[in-house]
Amino acid sequence: AVWESGKGWQMNVGSGFASAKKNVAAIPDQGTFAFVELVIGSPDGESLTAGGPRDLHIFQVSMRGALTSLYRDDNEILNKVDGPTTLNAAQKSALSNYLRQHFMAEGLVGADAVFAALSMES
Repeated sequence: AVWESGKGWQMNVGSGFASAKKNVAAIPDQGTFAFVELVIGSPDGESLTAGGPRDLHIFQVSMRGALTSLYRDDNEILNKVDGPTTLNAAQKSALSNYLRQHFMAEGLVGADAVFAALSMES
């Protein structure tokens, strides 16, 4: 799932992303989940509201059924995160691919820390 401003939580439904509220059946109730906060900022560090990805904060979501909160309330998932965690290889690959698809090459300049965290060696 991904948060999109003005649209809320969007789920990957196989053919793309669609509203979690309208696709409740697509929300898994068990698995290994992480909540990833993507820190956005300018390459020079002067603006934290414009630019591309600069850092990742990764938290474990371990409570069974926690993802169902995505369709109930936009912020409820924040109450379901536990402590820091790491991503598995499949999660790293999915996030890396998502970033490359949704940010222009110029927006990824300076995202070295993000892609280092998503490398298979980390």
